Amino acid sequence: DLIYSNNISSTHYRLIWFSLTLFAISLPFHGIEFDLFSVNRFELKVTMVTFLLLFTVCLFRPFNFQLKKNFKKILLFYIFAFTYGISQFASLINSPMPVESIKQGIIIVLLLIMMIVVSESILDKKIAASIMTTIGIVSLIIGIIGVIYYFLFTDYSFRLGNNNGDIGIISLGGDAAYFGDMLLYSIGSVFFVVFKLSGRVYWKWIGWSLLMLWFSAVVVTYTKGLIIAVISFLICLFFILKERRTFIVVSLILFITTIIFVSKIPKIVSNVSNIIINSEGENHIQHSPVRIYDLSSRLNIVSTVGSSSVWIRVKAYVVSLNNSTKHFWFGNGAGLSQKLLPELANDYDRIVDEKTKRFMEKNFIYGESANRSLIDSHNLFLTEFFNVGIIGAISLTCLVVFVVIEQIRTLKITSSGRDNVNELLFATLIAMLIFRFTGSFVVIPSLWFMLGLSFGVCTKMFSTVEYCDTL
Repeated sequence: DLIYSNNISSTHYRLIWFSLTLFAISLPFHGIEFDLFSVNRFELKVTMVTFLLLFTVCLFRPFNFQLKKNFKKILLFYIFAFTYGISQFASLINSPMPVESIKQGIIIVLLLIMMIVVSESILDKKIAASIMTTIGIVSLIIGIIGVIYYFLFTDYSFRLGNNNGDIGIISLGGDAAYFGDMLLYSIGSVFFVVFKLSGRVYWKWIGWSLLMLWFSAVVVTYTKGLIIAVISFLICLFFILKERRTFIVVSLILFITTIIFVSKIPKIVSNVSNIIINSEGENHIQHSPVRIYDLSSRLNIVSTVGSSSVWIRVKAYVVSLNNSTKHFWFGNGAGLSQKLLPELANDYDRIVDEKTKRFMEKNFIYGESANRSLIDSHNLFLTEFFNVGIIGAISLTCLVVFVVIEQIRTLKITSSGRDNVNELLFATLIAMLIFRFTGSFVVIPSLWFMLGLSFGVCTKMFSTVEYCDTL
């Protein structure tokens, strides 16, 4: 660690640690916006302020790449990020809405800069462990408050997160899938905290209780991709954390039990108003004092609701791929999937054969009303293929794969020790990528933050090992 810290004063070290911690705390509140500038998509966010502080502190940090091999890895990391950033603006060649594409390009470039700054802010494993502790505690607080408020104090039938991320004391913005992604990016940090608690006799059962409540928050988002991602996280940990396999198996059993139990709890809503149309076509408002909602059908892929949510994603894949090949190299325009895909889906509905039409009608995925929700391919890489073409999609894929490979190499060469920092980050990133196959979330900072944090940990751990080998 000293090879990265010896040119940094203790004051500067503390400033980087403090500003990175502040930024990590602010990440879950990224969806809260203040429209001060009246410029769409550039509303003021708390993360803008905290990142500006982090960027300023890091700007005056002395960089010292003493290892040529490590320098080449960092340079390659930068090249993939730079190519992906350039692809955003190259998509202007085909973009029917250049202003929107320029906005998207600026946002993506800022997220890439954020990723790089985070990676360079990880000066040693001590900072990484501190950041994970912070993220884990914040996530546990948000998840537990959210699930308690959802069951005991809400009077609406939506999934957790769907009511603008309302958790009682604050609205975090977004929807259930966004709320779920906010929980998922912190799952490794949550386990980092629970691991610490489980090592203390008197805190062990508190740790399990906190984990069960946090799992409950995951479940009541009723997001299938999120649940699959959490299970993937636990399976991944099972194979790479041999000394904690019993703990992980118990955690998996606890999560499955939570799914079965919590999803069966009915959501009771009072004072429900429905619009009833009588035989003469007149509208009447009918008030119902109490209604019981069963949202668990969303998790059942053979149910009407569950199968419909699956087939709408399949339709999104087909429509997106069909229209991606028309602008193969540079895409249809950065950030335009949400604006173009619904109308392209309407065009697709007009040309399908009668058999396909009946199938889509049966699964409620045919027509303009169904296509309004079809704003992207529900897959990060396919969405970016549509938006910025094959160049952008490949550079993004290379960036992600490069970080994953570096994590695997780090796991093979060295161990994170008792903290299991890199193992938990690796499993988190794998879970996030699996979730990105069911949703894009390209402008949500969580994935970019995790890529930067993971790569920063890899480069620092590798540098320490290689440096020691030369002594």
